[in-house]
Parts: sequence; C-alpha cells; structure tokens
Amino acid sequence: MCKSCTNGHRKDIAQLRAENDYPDDDYTCPICAKDIEELGKYDQPMMKTWVLDHCHTTKTFRGWLCRLCNDGLGRFKDSKELVNKAYTYLQEHDNKNGL
Repeated sequence: MCKSCTNGHRKDIAQLRAENDYPDDDYTCPICAKDIEELGKYDQPMMKTWVLDHCHTTKTFRGWLCRLCNDGLGRFKDSKELVNKAYTYLQEHDNKNGL
C-alpha cells in the first residue's frame, strides 16, 4: 500500500477502536475460545491483547479476536471460499486416517 492508503487505514482503525469498547476481562476469542490469560502463556506481549477485526471492504467492525485468529483470517484474505477449501482439505485428511 502507498503511504496515503496506509494512513487512511490507520485512521479507519483508530475510529473503529474509539467506537467499539475493548472486551471485558472474561472475554474469549469467538473463533478459538481462548481467554487472555491462556493467550498470555505464549510469553509474547503482542499475544496478551485483543485485536480489532474489521472488514477491509466496508470498513466496518466485526469484533475482537486473538492475534492468531485475526492473522489466520488475514492469511486467507477474509475469503470464505478459501476457508471452506481449507476445511474440506482437513476433512479429507481426517477421513483418510479414520478420524
């Protein structure tokens, strides 16, 4: 991304953070169901905070995730098709191995 796009993205994130309350202490990631204490076991400061997840197309807030789950969605480019393909791939492996 160019500097202008990057700066615009940062402004969008800052606005979404201001509009959406940070999770309470008893919050768990809606994908992996880990709480902040469990995530803290990774002994990396960046793992001990929730990440604001948003839609890059609509620039809308989706929720708070752990960094690992947010990174996972990003690596799949927020594509439901790619996530479904990954799920199918894992299912086929399980079926081959009798799981």
